Amino acid sequence: MPAGGPSMNFLKLVPAALLLFYSSMASAQNWFEYQNLEELFSVNFPVEPTVSESPYISEYDSPFVARKFSAMDGATEYFVTVVNMENSARPPGRRGTEWRGAIGFHATNIRQTGEVTFDASGEINVMPGHQLQITQPDGRRNFTNIHFHGHRLYVIE
Repeated sequence: MPAGGPSMNFLKLVPAALLLFYSSMASAQNWFEYQNLEELFSVNFPVEPTVSESPYISEYDSPFVARKFSAMDGATEYFVTVVNMENSARPPGRRGTEWRGAIGFHATNIRQTGEVTFDASGEINVMPGHQLQITQPDGRRNFTNIHFHGHRLYVIE
């Protein structure tokens, strides 16, 4: 596959999503483009993100590792979580079901965190996904985009 091929096209997806949903929330002049070539994404962050890992269990009980890239701007938190689902515990002929259901399963889990005020499918750069806006019990708002590309689940909050 040539450099910059289809799997690298996702690099252009995340900045557009963040600009769309968060441009009014912070001063764009202080932000920078963070690139992660290992996880195939770039995103605009206000500061260098911290990275943490946690277990992630799929709808079909396959264990994965979620890598969460976090940045703070005042009281506002920004996250990109990436779950590489390429090495599923499911038999090779059954992995497609797990991959196709990853967006819906994650959206279902996020809906349970508060009052859903927006819930719709969406796309960024012709890449399908799902958008949610949740008002959490403490009054904070969560704006979430969920996408799946290259056997990876991307959750932008």
